[in-house]
This record gives sequence, C-alpha cells and structure tokens, in this order.
Amino acid sequence: MIYMEYPEGTAINKTNLTAKKIEKEVFKVIERPKFSDGKVNFLVESNISQVGEGAGNPETDNGNTNEMPNKAKITLSMKEYKFRNGISSEELRMEIQKQLIGKFPCNFS
Repeated sequence: MIYMEYPEGTAINKTNLTAKKIEKEVFKVIERPKFSDGKVNFLVESNISQVGEGAGNPETDNGNTNEMPNKAKITLSMKEYKFRNGISSEELRMEIQKQLIGKFPCNFS
C-alpha cells in the first residue's frame, strides 16, 4: 500500500490529481518486463485507489475513516508467490519507492 498525505485543508481535487500521477508512476513499474510479459502481470492481481474517505493509514490515523480530502491510498493486491516467477513483493516495493522519490510534493508512508 502507498499512503500519501498533503497538509490538512488541502482540496480533494489536488489530492486526487496527485494520486492519479502517482498511479501512473506505479503502473510504469509494474508493467516492466521484470514483472509482466505485456499481457499478464506476475505479481499484481488487482489495484484500487482511494482519495478522501477511507484513505487513512491505520498506523497513524487509529482506524479513522472520516473524510480526509488531504489523503490518498493506493493498494496493490498480490498474487500467490507460486505465480510470481520467483519475484518477491519486496523487489516490487523497492522499485516503486525508487520511482516515486522526489517527484511529488507530499508525504508518503
């Protein structure tokens, strides 16, 4: 999961726009030949993005699901390891992290 956060008071439209840009960067990584054959992704089964309500980080927001227009969450659901061609989800996480560093004016957790 990727959690992003702007300062409180940020408009949901700004958060949503940044979340869409982050999604594009994430997709650039998961579509690499290392993780996909062009038709089938070896690691990722599905993905979902949430902006605002339900986008809180349970480690920092204490399970709060209130409206949070300054927060977004991108979730990648992984396939069973036996279908991943020996690639760990940690490899994918590290490559996504490298792809995102320094590109966005928000906080990640």
